[in-house]
Amino acid sequence: MALTAAKYFLDPARKSTAEDEARFFRSLKVRNRNSKQTARGRLDALNAMAIELLKTPGRRIASALDIGISSGVTTAELYDAFRDAGMAPSLVATDLSIYASIVHLSPDIRVLIDSCGDILQYDIHGFAVRPWRRRLDRFTGMSLFKSAIEKRYADAARKALKGGGAKADRVALINPRLAAYDNIELREDDLLKRNPEFASRFDFIRAANVLNREYFEEATLRAAVATLKSYLSGPGALLLIVRTNDGTGHHGAFYELGADGRLSEVRTIGGGSELAAIVDATEPAP
Repeated sequence: MALTAAKYFLDPARKSTAEDEARFFRSLKVRNRNSKQTARGRLDALNAMAIELLKTPGRRIASALDIGISSGVTTAELYDAFRDAGMAPSLVATDLSIYASIVHLSPDIRVLIDSCGDILQYDIHGFAVRPWRRRLDRFTGMSLFKSAIEKRYADAARKALKGGGAKADRVALINPRLAAYDNIELREDDLLKRNPEFASRFDFIRAANVLNREYFEEATLRAAVATLKSYLSGPGALLLIVRTNDGTGHHGAFYELGADGRLSEVRTIGGGSELAAIVDATEPAP
């Protein structure tokens, strides 16, 4: 059973294991229906490739952007890889949902709500209850139980948080190691909404397990790739687009922004990127 948010974030006596942490974040599903959990070491091989490419003479690495960080485990590992290689870029880490509030409706009832207003967890007398349904819930009776909890506490928690009618603790839904790094900037950000603050800012961008054809339509993917390119600092800057399959490994590519404003593939990963045609067709940067 997953820990409650209050136990994970607020209990000073908590001594959770890596598995406890993974189970907790795996139990949280954000608006895009993805879990907040990412396995440790999952992107280590890609970090090594990025370091190798960034060490190429003439390339710079003063700033980096990691998109869709989930719990931030692999972001911390990327930052450590930079440091181990003697690099010290500023790092911005983004996700749709990073911050949340634990709303205390009573001493025994708490609700975890993210900044979008979505319920991530109910804490009922110290037991964690996931708001999302599994197919099995229909047969175990949990579906009815969750419906009753939602009806009683969801709106009450949202109103209490908005109106200040209950105690609320703001927490960051990330790995504690990442939270301890002062020089990593955490930002709630939606890649599908271009952020002018990021324009021409980053020497390296990682978009790992963020964009794929199963979740997004062609037009949305084209816009997202164009946005990523607009965030690159200039010629020589690198973009990594990759998708990980637990059975077949990593598939994607590193792309370099050229002086002509176009992206060109500089290293293929696995079977290559499913977005290769979109990247190739992206208009040159103005």
